[in-house]
Amino acid sequence: MPRPARHHHGHLESIIYVVRGKARMRWGEHLQFTAEAGPGDFIFIPPMCRTRRSMPSPDQILECVLVRSDGEAIAIKPRH
Repeated sequence: MPRPARHHHGHLESIIYVVRGKARMRWGEHLQFTAEAGPGDFIFIPPMCRTRRSMPSPDQILECVLVRSDGEAIAIKPRH
């Protein structure tokens, strides 16, 4: 699985609810912060926050629910 590029979702807020498995999020201007979320955990991503998501274990299934503050599908990849 290719590694997702760092990106942000413009003016949108995002909330991820982990149903099964684990998710790893990196965030910050230089992706300097890292956290993992497991079943029952929520991840809040504020507007303009640069992120990169990954799965700690590639052989584990991740099921999650993603909700954004608008119906737009915005993903902005910075040039640097």
